[in-house]
Amino acid sequence: MKTIKLSRGYIALVDDEDYERLSSYSWRAQPASHRPAAKIYAIRSVNYYQGDGRRSCKTVYMHKEILPSSKGLETDHKDGDGLNNQRNNLRVLTKKSNRQSRKSAATSASPYLGVSVDKKGRIRAHIKPDGKTISLGSFQTQEDAARAYNAAAQKHYGDHVLLNNV
Repeated sequence: MKTIKLSRGYIALVDDEDYERLSSYSWRAQPASHRPAAKIYAIRSVNYYQGDGRRSCKTVYMHKEILPSSKGLETDHKDGDGLNNQRNNLRVLTKKSNRQSRKSAATSASPYLGVSVDKKGRIRAHIKPDGKTISLGSFQTQEDAARAYNAAAQKHYGDHVLLNNV
């Protein structure tokens, strides 16, 4: 494993076999959104000229350059870390499977997937397969709720699941 320096003090992890090719480019760290806890990706820009002579710019993601996917599929990081671009951490999924393995964007006082703490301090677990929220109940601790989410996630999402580390 080798590292490639990015902007903002970030580094990307890559396999030895990919290092020479990838390190010949200038990569930068790019948040996936403007949310404070957004996933960070390694990207680079490629300038090209269109047929009419106008210049355009295309964004290239490091993980997609290492493991390209075909139409209707997406390259995903198994561990959810957008900077861990080692081949054993990358996989190609359908768009639906990739959405189901993502961390929730919900804002709650819990660091666990599928766990929220409401204004009254109640700890709840929930899962959202196929866009429909299913309540998994109320729990005494966030860890218990996280374990309930893990069990439900494995049932609903199978192999393409991001689990809580409890």
